[in-house]
Amino acid sequence: MTRTTVGIICLLVSCLCWSGEASDNETQGQALASEMRELQLGIPGDIRALLKIRLSDGRRLERRLIKQTRDLPNGWQDVFELDAQGGASAEWVVITHLRGLAPIYHDRSSTQGGEHPPAQLNLNQEALPGESVMKPLGESGFWLADLGLEFLHWPHQRLIAHRIQMRKGVSCQVLESRREPSLQVGYDWVRAWVSREHGGIIYAEAYNAAGKKIKIFEVNDVQKVKGRWFVKELKIRDLAERTTSILAFEVEPGARP
Repeated sequence: MTRTTVGIICLLVSCLCWSGEASDNETQGQALASEMRELQLGIPGDIRALLKIRLSDGRRLERRLIKQTRDLPNGWQDVFELDAQGGASAEWVVITHLRGLAPIYHDRSSTQGGEHPPAQLNLNQEALPGESVMKPLGESGFWLADLGLEFLHWPHQRLIAHRIQMRKGVSCQVLESRREPSLQVGYDWVRAWVSREHGGIIYAEAYNAAGKKIKIFEVNDVQKVKGRWFVKELKIRDLAERTTSILAFEVEPGARP
């Protein structure tokens, strides 16, 4: 056997090993994303929150918000309702999570609705299409797609080895999610640190098609109440717009405002 033949064989074995490892990482990534899609980080009922925003010019805004989680036979709905304040009109978004399906988004503009979200929505009509969910709630850095964790439903999911596996003192797995490259609006891929304990996101980074980091997402406090994990504070830094937004829940889960 010649040296050339040996070299070719080694190269083929190396490629096969890499291919098998990549395939395994993708399988594990898809499995983790599937588990996370089933995770409801909310307590049924109404919870008051304060949305605090620092704009690029240094101005600070505050908007009152009510977050509601509604249980459904085959999933749940998350409702975010911003009050009218300081000249800003009331806004709301209803994000419906049905098992096995991508989130369905309705807001005031798509339904031509009133100041408050309706108790029931026709899920087959007036839903926001595709890339239109890459828009902010109020003046904040929270896009509707962020609130719905849209990236967990993108077609490409894989676990990656990363030098930082700990975030905020929590042991994590690192999940990389990528959407179809043909889409033009918003970010193109997300790297998320997922808690090994509760399966929720601790920290995430969003990148555009050029690989530039444009958003940073952080969970600052998570508690377990009555068997469910409850997020108490979320923070998003929009690096492109140079804004910081914090969503802080004010009351204990299960209490009504």
